[in-house]
Parts: sequence; C-alpha cells; structure tokens
Amino acid sequence: MGRHSNAISPRLYQLAADESGVAAVEFALLLPLLATILLATADLAALASRSFEAQSLAHAAANAIARLPTIPPAPSTAGQPSPGAGSLPGGFGPSATSMRQALPPINTANFGLPQVEIASLVDLPAGTDASGELFWGCNQGGQLLSVQTALCPDGGRAAPYVEVFVRASVNRLVAWPDQLLSQQVEARAVVRLG
Repeated sequence: MGRHSNAISPRLYQLAADESGVAAVEFALLLPLLATILLATADLAALASRSFEAQSLAHAAANAIARLPTIPPAPSTAGQPSPGAGSLPGGFGPSATSMRQALPPINTANFGLPQVEIASLVDLPAGTDASGELFWGCNQGGQLLSVQTALCPDGGRAAPYVEVFVRASVNRLVAWPDQLLSQQVEARAVVRLG
C-alpha cells in the first residue's frame, strides 16, 4: 500500500505543475468581459460623435436663421406687444414657454421673416429631427429671459432670438439599457437675430 501511494504522489505533482492550456482557459474566461468593454467603447464613441454632430447642426441652423434677410422689428414700447409685424402672436400668457412660438416649419410671419423649414437651411441626416422657436428676449446677468414687451426688466430694449433644438438617434451595437447609454442625443443653440 505504501508503494502504491508513493507512485500516485509524483503523478499528482506532475499534473499540478503542468501549465499547458492555462492561458487558453484564462482567455476563454476573459473573452466575454473584453468583448463587452470593446462594444461599450464603440457605442460610447458613436454616442459622442452623434452628440457632436447634433450640436453642430443646431448651431448651423440657428446661424442660418440669423442670416435671413429680414430682421424683425421690436415689439411696441407701450408695455404690450404691437399687433403688427414683430409682435408675438396673440393669446400667449406670461410664462416664458407659452409665449414662444413653436416650430417646425418656423412660422415667421409675425417676425417679418420669410417662412422657412430647418431642413432647407441645413442637411439633416437620417434619424435627425430639428425644431425651433422664435422669441423676444433680454440678456439679464448672463441669462436669457423671454419677454412680451419691448422693454427688458433693466429698461433696455428686447431683441429677437431663435432657439433651435436637434434630436438625433444613435445607432448602437448593443441594446444597452437607456440608463447606461441613451438611444437619442439632444442639442440646442440660441442665437440673437440681427
């Protein structure tokens, strides 16, 4: 019995010391993790690229609108918007969001600007949606405030602004949960007209 156990011991030591195939096993165990990291990196790069593209489109559209030939006149100074060109449409309340004019296509009749669609100003790639708003605003301490009258709170004159929103879908390689990686990016740009 002692001789038999002595013969097995060197055999077990020999098997335990044999490292052939260990690298292949380690690689097989790490391959799913490495593939996940690679796909996540590719999807993050696509998201960053699409985000940059959406921001560039928003700025390009806002700048193109700002270069349109007619500049809207300021609203009346009597404390109420004038009923003619340059006033905001009637029926809008005092809140900043309700007094803005929703788009597309950009309804510019009350601003003295030609009717225009954002897609006619910039090339929108597939999966991209753009809209905009024209509004009167005042720059107050680095913040842009929407106003209905010609006078700003500090006594200055209101100016016309355009705000362009761009939404673009992101083509992902993996269907990640939206909390980890969004399927859509959004960008906005605000430009003073004139």
